[in-house]
Amino acid sequence: MKHVQGAMVVIRQQRQRASLERICRALRLHMLLKDVNEKAVEAELEAATERGELYAVDKRGYRSYQVVHLLHFP
Repeated sequence: MKHVQGAMVVIRQQRQRASLERICRALRLHMLLKDVNEKAVEAELEAATERGELYAVDKRGYRSYQVVHLLHFP
């Protein structure tokens, strides 16, 4: 989960939404993980969402994720 959150921070710094595809790409490029299984990452994201560590956003047919402690609530 630590690598996934790190990848999500990298994506957010680029002002992009952290979708499954972008998270897997960031894991390969920035976290230097060679064999990233997209199904395993998706299962980890869903489990983290159920635990309340991540927030899933469904918008226009796409799902993106945000780290809960990085959200800015007024």
